[in-house]
Amino acid sequence: MGFMKKIFTGKKSDKASSKSNGKGGNTKTKEGRKSERSSTDNMTVVTSSSSASFKQRKERKPKTNEDIITEYMATINRHGSVEELVDYFTSPDAPQVFEDGVVMPAAALMAEIRKVYLGFEDLRFNYDSIKEVKPGQVLLEDLCVTGTHTKDFAFANFPAIPPTGRHVVLDQERLWFTMKDGKIEKQEITALGNLTGPPGMYVSVGGKLEMPPSEG
Repeated sequence: MGFMKKIFTGKKSDKASSKSNGKGGNTKTKEGRKSERSSTDNMTVVTSSSSASFKQRKERKPKTNEDIITEYMATINRHGSVEELVDYFTSPDAPQVFEDGVVMPAAALMAEIRKVYLGFEDLRFNYDSIKEVKPGQVLLEDLCVTGTHTKDFAFANFPAIPPTGRHVVLDQERLWFTMKDGKIEKQEITALGNLTGPPGMYVSVGGKLEMPPSEG
């Protein structure tokens, strides 16, 4: 309403116009005509600006596969929920393939990563680069996970380890992502050292990857 009101502020009443120029009728003053032109020009500028903004939004480039993986890693680093992480995959069962032949569904691996968040409040997934090396294949180089053990940390079905205050730096890993329709169809994880992933975090704070003997 304020903008529309401004458009008409340059128009004087018929009576005032008649008195000022002595001719009666609906004649506009010079000042009124100038104000109307100015307001109309302003309206044209606003309309043009709105059209340009709409065109810019319409022409915004779609996300690349590299963009999607970058967002996925950012979600991990802000300690997003399991649901948020799983949403990057084609399904909760999307395979997570390790170099030793172990395969986990995406939902299970994301749940284990969430456990690491809880035990290492400053957990970070650092990496060197993300590059789509061929269509639908994205390579993440030199992943290095770091964090300080500040809370109880339990891995899989192993007993929880109380906080030790240790700062952990794991060995590097390489991640391959197979993409489909803007989602991760498969993730392949290759360890470049002995201590990697949630098991590496567990061992680094004193945990033993041996299940306690069952009772009875």
